[in-house]
Amino acid sequence: MVIPSLGMRNSETALLLLDLLEAGAQVLLESGAGFLSAKEFAAHQGMLERFFEIEVESAVDVWQVTEAIPYVHYEWPHETMVRDFSRAIPVYGNRGEVIGRVGELPVALKKRVANGELIFLGSPLGPALRAGDLEAQAWLHSLAVACSDFQAI
Repeated sequence: MVIPSLGMRNSETALLLLDLLEAGAQVLLESGAGFLSAKEFAAHQGMLERFFEIEVESAVDVWQVTEAIPYVHYEWPHETMVRDFSRAIPVYGNRGEVIGRVGELPVALKKRVANGELIFLGSPLGPALRAGDLEAQAWLHSLAVACSDFQAI
């Protein structure tokens, strides 16, 4: 399952995702929280921590994190670099494997949740995909291959 630009603000969405993960699904959750108001971000942050044990910090302007053009360096499912266009949500103190960073800032992880696997992207991949970024397309394809039950919706 692919959940793009999620600005999760209610328990119903989180419970649906938990049901899918309990059933063994692999879920790609792309956070859209970098573009939420402070109140909406706090709700998003609370849902991630409460339901998925993912701790995130406030959005960071990636153009201020690095001196060069910002890229997310993905380490899994294959190593590549995908340009980031805006803001990223850092992930900290999580029981999962960091799979992507902007500089030293961890922004993507994968972790087991119930019987499934959750892949969290704190840096939106969608803009790169919409721009025709070949590295983003190749990374998503590798993810689909790595996750045998992976389905885009």
